[in-house]
Amino acid sequence: MKYRLNKVVLFSLFAICLNGKNINYQSHYIHTLTTPKDDMTLSFAYLLLNDSVDILDIKESEFGQNDKYTSIGDLTGYDVRFTYGVSDNLMLSYNNSEQSIAYGNSNLTNNRNDIFLRYNFFNNSSDILNSGISIDLGYTKNKLFDKYFTNSNDIEELLKRYKYSNIDVPWVGVVNTSDSSIYSRVLSGFCINNTIVDFFIGLKSTKIKNYVVSTSTTNNMDLSRDELIYSIGFNITQDFQAYFIELGYEYDRFSRDEGLDYIDFNHIVDLTLGYNIDKNFMIYTSGKAMYRQFNGQIPYLYNKYTQTTYDHKYGYATLGIKYSY
Repeated sequence: MKYRLNKVVLFSLFAICLNGKNINYQSHYIHTLTTPKDDMTLSFAYLLLNDSVDILDIKESEFGQNDKYTSIGDLTGYDVRFTYGVSDNLMLSYNNSEQSIAYGNSNLTNNRNDIFLRYNFFNNSSDILNSGISIDLGYTKNKLFDKYFTNSNDIEELLKRYKYSNIDVPWVGVVNTSDSSIYSRVLSGFCINNTIVDFFIGLKSTKIKNYVVSTSTTNNMDLSRDELIYSIGFNITQDFQAYFIELGYEYDRFSRDEGLDYIDFNHIVDLTLGYNIDKNFMIYTSGKAMYRQFNGQIPYLYNKYTQTTYDHKYGYATLGIKYSY
């Protein structure tokens, strides 16, 4: 454990992040307040999970060294976010991220795009409940890079997972797989001295495309479906002059097609520690923990064949950069 913590500290020394002009603008993005008019922020984060940064022993305790398809393991990726203050009450946010996740003996690569508008109704209030009420309207798309499995062990595991009949095929593919969501969030909160507390509730409607194919065309599967996600959570930001800490929590509940109710909820926790170099620059390191892996985060991963696979705890480290001007 000491070795792992030392590696996280070493990585964080090289992580650069840029800070906004008040304590509201740190690394988390679910806040009630909006970016001031004409202000822009640009952030970059590196995502990582392996044996060196498995700080909470989640991967080791849940999966061990198992390379079968009962688990998804190591992760690498990036996260880029841009925000712009259209007016004092209106903010635009765009995010692009990519995750490459070990899946058995192969990797699955997901690309995510998210864009939303946030409107704050009482941004100029001077009351103690001075962050007012905001609403987010947004669109998210996850897309899986087409993946073809040609290794005999990989094919055997996939055929078993998707309950194919015993057929001899040279490859199996997961293709044209993505999910598209429209969502809304209502946010409110308050500021006391150097602390901001935000609460939110949200609703997301998702359409999922999911296709499994092989050279045996009679066994091709269309696993497309729809789902609804109901969310509630909070975010706490505390400033200590040059340092800050953020804690975020989200509870998700899912409404899915009949037969997809094995896991219908998820708990997600984000914890960030950072240091403000000056009014524009910050360094930080953070961790994300999910009670049920990417349940609701990457909806297309879940279908009637895989729902009993993606039921483990999961988490990864984030090291980022952010610039505000």
